Amino acid sequence: MSFIEVFCPHGHRLKVREEYSGRTGACPVCGAKVKVPEKKQSLSEDEILKLLGEAPPPRAENPTAEAVTEGPSQPAPARLPKKICEKCHREILAATRICPYCHTYLGFRDLTK
Repeated sequence: MSFIEVFCPHGHRLKVREEYSGRTGACPVCGAKVKVPEKKQSLSEDEILKLLGEAPPPRAENPTAEAVTEGPSQPAPARLPKKICEKCHREILAATRICPYCHTYLGFRDLTK
């Protein structure tokens, strides 16, 4: 005999026999209406493959050859200006006012450094 695990709207865990799948009943603890889900059917491998559809074409093993066939490459994104924190000496964004590493307030200094 198989059971389906169901939770009522108030969170009570119930074990319901599979023969009651698709029906609605009352929670024995609080009386709230509980809908028992339909019995799950297992799929065969062929049915799963049909649902997934066709496989995409294999990727080229040589990434440089693939890039050449796609056309001109896009320029690299512009790098944001950086500066060195005066206290911990880590590299941070130049516009940063508080170091994310040592939490030192860096104030309003020249951003061109």
